Amino acid sequence: MGDGVTARAPMALMAPVVSNLCVFTADAGLPAPAQSALNTSIAQALQLSGMAVFSTTSVDGVTCLRAAITNHRTTAADIEAALQAVAAER
Repeated sequence: MGDGVTARAPMALMAPVVSNLCVFTADAGLPAPAQSALNTSIAQALQLSGMAVFSTTSVDGVTCLRAAITNHRTTAADIEAALQAVAAER
């Protein structure tokens, strides 16, 4: 997922990818408060739609999207679909 985020500017990693965790922002070009609002909105919208489940966390005062990929059935296509959904909500 980290590679997919870095390939999709203005998305940006907000922390190094560690194990199964990817923490990122949907639009690094926005001011911190706007990033936080956007990321929170995206997390809520995708959870409600059932398309993808991102939690949120805070990094340097910005609310970020947090993916914890734990299901062994998750495929590269699933990750791609989740990132496309984030981009579509942006």
